[in-house]
Amino acid sequence: MFAYKSSVEKPEKPVGGEWDADTNIIVYPEGWSSNDEELIPPVWMSNKVFTSNPNIQGEWSEPIKISGQDGAAGTDGNSVEFIYTRTTDSGVGDAPETPVGEDVDDFIPLNWTDNPKGVTPILKAEWVSTRSKKDNKWGGFSTPALWSKWGENG
Repeated sequence: MFAYKSSVEKPEKPVGGEWDADTNIIVYPEGWSSNDEELIPPVWMSNKVFTSNPNIQGEWSEPIKISGQDGAAGTDGNSVEFIYTRTTDSGVGDAPETPVGEDVDDFIPLNWTDNPKGVTPILKAEWVSTRSKKDNKWGGFSTPALWSKWGENG
């Protein structure tokens, strides 16, 4: 599940929230919402894996910035960049290492792409990492967060 929040500064990792497998009702952590459509940029995203077994629950990922303050729909912004990579699975040990960047616009590290490619039966997880530009200098890339996951059973 993905959760979204407006915040100028990076928010803390969300805590709580639940999913009722029988009713498919989701309760999001306090201050977080189900979509980013009504939020004022910058917007942050976090994800968590819920299962029908309440004893098997993941934790929320570190929030990543998914929009800059002055971005326009459908165009690349100049203050936030996104890169993507895929792995064979989405478990905790399967996450890619945080990519290392250079202070160059549109820099894409080896084995990463500028746009999502989509999951496949072999590459079952797609990850995203972001970085922000402040005072005309690019910061480091974020810890990769799960962007998309292959569903085995529907």
